[in-house]
Amino acid sequence: MPTPSAPFKVAAVQATPVFLDREATVEKACHLITEAGGSGARLVAFPESFIPAYPDWVWAVPAGQEGLLNDLYAELVANAVEIPSQATARLCQAARRAKAHVVMGLTERNTEASGGSLYNTLLYIDAKGNILGKHRKLVPTGAERLVWAQGDGSTLHAFETPLGKLGWPHLLGELYAPGPLRHVCLGRADIRGRYLGPGRALAVHPATHRQGGPRFRDRLLHGATLR
Repeated sequence: MPTPSAPFKVAAVQATPVFLDREATVEKACHLITEAGGSGARLVAFPESFIPAYPDWVWAVPAGQEGLLNDLYAELVANAVEIPSQATARLCQAARRAKAHVVMGLTERNTEASGGSLYNTLLYIDAKGNILGKHRKLVPTGAERLVWAQGDGSTLHAFETPLGKLGWPHLLGELYAPGPLRHVCLGRADIRGRYLGPGRALAVHPATHRQGGPRFRDRLLHGATLR
């Protein structure tokens, strides 16, 4: 696949989701995708679990208040995203209108078996509004295991796009992966372990765990280009 003939712009979204409100956060995400596309971005990347928010409480609930974990988990389940669903269809429409590839971090609700598991998932959408695939975080880090199940190798992919091969590491949870899987997670190899070569894979992770904290205002970083 040919590499892009010219530099292109990447928008790394650092914004506050509407806490544990799937519909409102999807609406906000669509607005941000439109804004980024209007600024010329060809790739728009969101933080992990942007929809419906990163479950930061797993690190913060004090001893003696464990009941709060159950209440928050119930809200997280209720506002998690099924793939595909009306929520993902709206994201696909926004990507198509913006003519931009989108990588969306979300909490996915499993629909394959009992439907009782949640995953820290990355959803890949191309510039035509098609879902390319998804990646479930392999090893949720520490207290994240209170809310998210472990992923597996079935969602380890580097996707072919006009921008190059698109992949995304999931912070420390992916660095724990052994051997060849680590190279996949870091965007250096495809699922068969073949080296992709310098500059051929994109790995974008724009934001911090601590979404919505006082240090972060809604903003788009439009300045990055990839050659």
